[in-house]
Amino acid sequence: LALLLLFTNPNNVALPVLMAPFILIGLLVYQITELILTRKGSAVRSYAVRLFAMSIAFLIVALLLLRSLHQLTLKDSLLVCGFTLAFWLYVWRADFLHK
Repeated sequence: LALLLLFTNPNNVALPVLMAPFILIGLLVYQITELILTRKGSAVRSYAVRLFAMSIAFLIVALLLLRSLHQLTLKDSLLVCGFTLAFWLYVWRADFLHK
């Protein structure tokens, strides 16, 4: 990730290469959040921990994407936080994912 960020020129690469750092950052944030919430790698991974880790990772990646596009304003930040909260509440209540 660090090498990709340091040695690529965004003007000269394809779109999938531009998206790769955001995907890697999202996966990294997800794994770190899940690790912290399961208390240093406990074997028990509950639905709530995975859902919360996914929500945090989405929130951070969405805000980073807005920042990279120079569109990060207070209004847009609040919208992303609202969408993340709405997503979290919707999925939390979905019974089909608890099984």
